[in-house]
Amino acid sequence: MKTEHIIEKAISNFTEWNAPWKFRDHCLKELEGNTDAQGVFRQMLECAQSPDGWKNGDWASWESATIKDLSSKFPEHSHAEYAGIVRAVSYDWR
Repeated sequence: MKTEHIIEKAISNFTEWNAPWKFRDHCLKELEGNTDAQGVFRQMLECAQSPDGWKNGDWASWESATIKDLSSKFPEHSHAEYAGIVRAVSYDWR
């Protein structure tokens, strides 16, 4: 299975949105044993956590800018992956 599909599955399997701080650990646990997928997932999180997008001031602008940034840096991944990461990371900035 391709790395992007493995990551997408880990993200889509996360259901505890009432506890978004568990997202990173959940995904990393699902990706255990696949160091490539773990590394890419960490890079995607780091990209999404960049404070640059938050300088726009509102959530919709940040979401759009972050998804655009993720899609340019990780074009082989899906919008569902970007959206899940953005959703989880947005709680870090609240």
